[in-house]
Amino acid sequence: MTTPGKTSDYYVPCVMLWPDGRQRKANVAHVNLDSVESARQKLADNRVAWVAPGDVEKVLRKES
Repeated sequence: MTTPGKTSDYYVPCVMLWPDGRQRKANVAHVNLDSVESARQKLADNRVAWVAPGDVEKVLRKES
């Protein structure tokens, strides 16, 4: 029995965010894309986050 391969629809564009402020455009499996809240938590835990390009500013925005 063979497992079907993942198609290009399985991957989506993202921006990788590092806790030190670096950013890089990439692609990630859609199931690994972080929400704004989970990305903020990952960065606070000193881990890399993968977010949709439209969410970068929301993740980086400082809430008052």
